[in-house]
Amino acid sequence: MPGTTTTLDWSSYPTITLSPVELRIKAYEGDYVELGEDDRPIVDIIIPDVTMTTGEVCVEGWCDKGYLDAEKLEAQVVFKAELPQADYAPYKKWLEGQEILGAMRIQVPNPFAK
Repeated sequence: MPGTTTTLDWSSYPTITLSPVELRIKAYEGDYVELGEDDRPIVDIIIPDVTMTTGEVCVEGWCDKGYLDAEKLEAQVVFKAELPQADYAPYKKWLEGQEILGAMRIQVPNPFAK
């Protein structure tokens, strides 16, 4: 979020928390690889103030958990968020205002791997 600093909290390691995070999500018609410079997304939303964690997160009975793998230099963080407004009619009808469970996996190439 503009003017805010995201904090990574290691105090409960191996559970970590990253907050606040601002997620920008764009959805396009067709294949992303085939998009031209002038193609505009049909949905372009920003989800503010998200907290990501390696702990367990549940939304309406669906749960996921993140992890840290120091050997592979890999992590997964999970989060829940409410989808904001957008003008695209199908999104507005089916997704707007819904709470979602999300996960993001991050892997850093290990320069010391054999």
